[in-house]
Amino acid sequence: MLARLFLIALALVYLPGYVLLRAGEDATSPPLRFSRGFVVPIHVHSAGYVDIPYATLRDALESALTTWHVGGSTLRFARDPAGVDGDTPAMDGHNVVRFETRGLPPEVDPNSVLAFTSPVSAACTGVLLEVDVTFNAVTVTWSTDLRSRRADVETVALHEFGHLLGLDHTNDRDAVMFPSIVDRVRRDLHPDDLAGVRALYGDALGLSCERDADCRGGEVCLFTLLSDESVATACGPPVGRAGPGGRCDPDGGACENGCANGLCDGDGVCSALCRTDADCPGQQTCLPQDVGDGTLVNFCVDLQLCEDAVGACPAGQACAITDHPVENRLLRLCVDAGRAPLGEPCVQHEACAGALCIDGRCTGLCDRDADCGGVYVCTTEAIPLSGGGTQDVGFCALPTLDCARPSDCPAPLQCAFTLV
Repeated sequence: MLARLFLIALALVYLPGYVLLRAGEDATSPPLRFSRGFVVPIHVHSAGYVDIPYATLRDALESALTTWHVGGSTLRFARDPAGVDGDTPAMDGHNVVRFETRGLPPEVDPNSVLAFTSPVSAACTGVLLEVDVTFNAVTVTWSTDLRSRRADVETVALHEFGHLLGLDHTNDRDAVMFPSIVDRVRRDLHPDDLAGVRALYGDALGLSCERDADCRGGEVCLFTLLSDESVATACGPPVGRAGPGGRCDPDGGACENGCANGLCDGDGVCSALCRTDADCPGQQTCLPQDVGDGTLVNFCVDLQLCEDAVGACPAGQACAITDHPVENRLLRLCVDAGRAPLGEPCVQHEACAGALCIDGRCTGLCDRDADCGGVYVCTTEAIPLSGGGTQDVGFCALPTLDCARPSDCPAPLQCAFTLV
């Protein structure tokens, strides 16, 4: 978790244009923001401020919040009419706005700071979990009256809530997110502020996803912690540089292994979330995995497949078929095999060298006659699919040959009369 303070202080030098708060010091690290669809609950501390009626104070703060509800942005806040108790900054599960009257943290100068914001993010993904805002009521007096010479609650709140949603200071003196108070009262947003919030919460950002192709704006499909502390798949900024199929550090965590989506398999290859095998790199297969409470999420998994040739399996294994878990087709993969050769009596597939027992005899899959050996030939049969339809599969089988005498038949075939 990362915690920081963002202050309104004396003017400093910043780059022009809106600036996003980020999960790391690197300018390419993911920006801090709340998950799409999460209505951010903001709680005004029940102590309020001594010189302002609680309802009036709450209305001023809520007005600043709703000013950030702009077109082209999915960000929304929820009001809390009752208020809560609790310290700020503190990780207590609540986004609290509080007026501090006793003393500020040692890193905060009470003579130059009006208020500060303390966001807590979910490591490298930038997903915000909790943000507190503290107003300096130690050396500053506050008002909601436009005629007063005191500091204006809504003006300062508008700036601090910009930090709360993920904006850093800008060098544009006309913007709300400029680090100093230029006008004592400022209750509307500048185009620079609007561009910043839309860059974080634009309509095409943070979408729910199954695969990278579902994402927009350079985002990738992540299996990530969300602002409500649930875990799900959602589009987000890359957390590494390597795409699916790229090299990664299998010993590194999701934030350090180098994969754009944080998914690195045990062989040091970046994996992916998927809908079908076509979303997976190389020979990886899209398979559902239980991520808890019976919830299934499709991940690309590196299986030993034999899709191209039944002879592709290593020694001790054979090519077998199973229903593909996410596609309406059969999947060919390598499985451990037994020793019984073709034609031997069997009860279980595992006893056969071809990993297949049909009608009490060992057989195996094939692409051509040469895969079977001996007198066996590759025969195609239509296998029903779970989703409807059939798929042709090759099996090794004994051929039917014409014969006039026993010597015409190669072992283990026998010449026998048939009724026509």
